[in-house]
Amino acid sequence: MRFPKFLRPERRKSDLDEEIAAHLALAAADKQEDGSDPESAQHEARREFGNTALIKDRTRESWGWGWLERLLQDARYALRQMRKSPGFAAAVIGTLALGIAAATAMFTVVDHVLLQPVTYKDPVRLIEIQETDGKTGAWTAPWLDIEQWMNENHSFSSIAFSAPMGGRNYLEGQDSSWEISGQEVTTNLFQILGIEPQLGQGFVSERPSFGAGKNAGTIVLSDAVWKEAFGGSRSIVGRVVRIDDKSYTVAGVMPPGFRYPAGAFQNRAAQAHS
Repeated sequence: MRFPKFLRPERRKSDLDEEIAAHLALAAADKQEDGSDPESAQHEARREFGNTALIKDRTRESWGWGWLERLLQDARYALRQMRKSPGFAAAVIGTLALGIAAATAMFTVVDHVLLQPVTYKDPVRLIEIQETDGKTGAWTAPWLDIEQWMNENHSFSSIAFSAPMGGRNYLEGQDSSWEISGQEVTTNLFQILGIEPQLGQGFVSERPSFGAGKNAGTIVLSDAVWKEAFGGSRSIVGRVVRIDDKSYTVAGVMPPGFRYPAGAFQNRAAQAHS
């Protein structure tokens, strides 16, 4: 950053030195006119003026550059100490780097999990239903319970069901197989979340059921899987792909950044059970 000449720190310091020197010279001249010898006149002028170094420091503080000078002094001192003990300096820098990296990683997790709102439509109206026996804690409600709640529902606009795909699952891509995980979902899930696929129509709308229907054997891919396993080919919709030696028809591709639940669609696929 360059300053105008009259604002440059070195120029202002020089002007300050010249102003103080001129003031002392005038004060000494007044003392000499009153009869003092030159040496006594200069001594009296300096005594009345006060601590020159302190006045300079306070004047520089009023300019607002004192913090910069102290920072440069600290930096020079730190560099001198690092040259004296390079091994100790490397250990300190490494420790600081690890601490900063750990703090940054934790903040990233907290930011994504707690601070950033979910990108679904009307997120404040979404709730997750779980069951518990009061002893062993909560677990995801099974499909049969969800189906009964759907039939007797008078409180919610709609209810969807999802369950993790079990085991290790491998998707056959263009050049290699990709290990994926995902969710088995009812067809109304994306409608409830208010998210539409970026490619394809997704699952065909019908009354949600599980394990049967015209959507059985169809999948919706995440944006990451689509790009990594199939090179982002727009002809992927309608193609038959294989997961663990089973055939599935691709019904769509979700938009970038879509997560369900809590990142489940990053490098993952959704298998429909309508």
